[in-house]
Amino acid sequence: MTCRLATLVAVIVGVPDAHAGFSAEGRRLMRDGLPFQVRGVCYQPAPIGDNPSAAAPYGDYYTAGYAALTARDLPNLRALGANVIRIYGWDPAANHTAFLDACYNGGVDPIFVLVNRWIDPSTNWSSTAAVDAIRQQFVQLDAGLGAHPAVLGIILGNETNAHNGNGTNPAYWAAVNSIAASIKQQTPSRLVSVAITDAIPQVAARDAAMTALDFWCVQTYRGTSLGTLFTEYAAASARPLVLTEFGTDAYNHTTGQPYPNNAEFTATTVAGLWTEIAANAATCAGACVFEYADEWWKTSSGSPLTHDAGGFPLASLPDGFANEEWWGLYAVSDNGTQPDTLTARATVAALRTAWTPPAVTVTTAPLSQTIAPGGSATLSVQAETSGGATLSYQWLKDGVVVPGATGAALSINGLTAEDSGWYAVRITSGATIVMSPAARLLVAQPDPGQVVNISLRGRPGEGANVLIAGFVINGNVPRRVLIRGVGPELVRLGVGDAHPDPRLRLFDGDGAELAANDDWGTSTDATEIAAVARSIGAFSLAQAGKDAALLRTLLPGAFTAHVSGPTGVSGIALVEVYEVP
Repeated sequence: MTCRLATLVAVIVGVPDAHAGFSAEGRRLMRDGLPFQVRGVCYQPAPIGDNPSAAAPYGDYYTAGYAALTARDLPNLRALGANVIRIYGWDPAANHTAFLDACYNGGVDPIFVLVNRWIDPSTNWSSTAAVDAIRQQFVQLDAGLGAHPAVLGIILGNETNAHNGNGTNPAYWAAVNSIAASIKQQTPSRLVSVAITDAIPQVAARDAAMTALDFWCVQTYRGTSLGTLFTEYAAASARPLVLTEFGTDAYNHTTGQPYPNNAEFTATTVAGLWTEIAANAATCAGACVFEYADEWWKTSSGSPLTHDAGGFPLASLPDGFANEEWWGLYAVSDNGTQPDTLTARATVAALRTAWTPPAVTVTTAPLSQTIAPGGSATLSVQAETSGGATLSYQWLKDGVVVPGATGAALSINGLTAEDSGWYAVRITSGATIVMSPAARLLVAQPDPGQVVNISLRGRPGEGANVLIAGFVINGNVPRRVLIRGVGPELVRLGVGDAHPDPRLRLFDGDGAELAANDDWGTSTDATEIAAVARSIGAFSLAQAGKDAALLRTLLPGAFTAHVSGPTGVSGIALVEVYEVP
């Protein structure tokens, strides 16, 4: 028989698996077209006894000879919730493939790498030969990286602006931009930046001229708060900002002792700084905490074999002093010929908590609809997040961002045919990003259409013996249907050889499974199914029985309802499709 129907279902749009890489868009870093928040750690795991500034491998601990460090550290970083490491030494001629492979991990909990190489701050920036020598190193470095998916970008130098008047020297900035341009000429998709000190006026002065930079890397130590950093930066540049160093050390210079309770004060400070960073996601794309593990070589008056106190005065830090060998999230101790033993300070647990992405659940998806030209449509979504985190929204039409559509609801007035399409909303909470199911908006004169309702009786089995009922919904308006696979209830209707436990599956015309049910009474919408059945005059089903049912809203198209049963079980079953007015 035929019957008329009314309403609609949202269809989930899949996310492409192909890796599209990183890009910079506005103030955001993007990965595969989605906003990416850097939860980073500065990573230079110099073993006890090494001095990276004086001897090989000069900080490049990312080759096969140091695979034991990678094996020790990457699990810790993943458990921490880090998704980026910023490094300091990289020999352009060395092979880093195994390290990058381990970081990417086949795309499972990948850790992306900001590849950094030191630049001599005493370089004569007016010398073409000197600048070209640096250029050659970075072009070679870039070529060695290839298209490896673990690479986030290249950073030029480390705080070179802070020495020899470089920060106010136009020749220095011109050289940096020229080197960045050479990298991008070779690999146009490569993100390139420069790591500078907290010198926002220099950013403001040079931003317009640095045409080859994709984002700014700023290293900042302002104490227990970052203060006005983000408003200062927002006025200086419209590029993404990544803080490639922040934090405080674990040694109290005032008392001459490490901070008590496993550096609890340091943990509280770093977690508080991250809270400020996360709250300013509109300006800052994330940050790298300094640093992964203590480095015993840094105090010039000490020995790389001893954990020394010392460093330099820095008034902005809580104790007014930068204690060079005590910045690690992990303390280190000698382990003979094996990699140094790591002991987590309290900051590890504090960051793990801060970096645990909040869960986001779409509770009400946008609904498809057909609206006449000139009319209005409102699409809306409801979502929940753990921990009371703030949700932000961005609507997309056919996968393309709708400008200004950043609320939980999207209203469109004066509809035209150009407004037709699939609409979904990207919901963001901190580092968590989810896509809602997509809903179709069709701008056309509503045509109710019809659905073929089939009641088919048979003996279902498995494989080719599944009982199948096909039906078609035409027109351009979604329709609500009740589909049932009835077995045990047939006994009450006089069928002696009824199937004891039918299972119901719904497929679209392309063979994609849309829904399934076994034992309708356990469904979350069982009460509604029973009420709908009563309203349309369908015979009732025992709620504790083994019959199956689905209540769905479907777009016009072809569908099949399949009824099967457990292997080796047979009997008569009925598959039904009902109109729901």
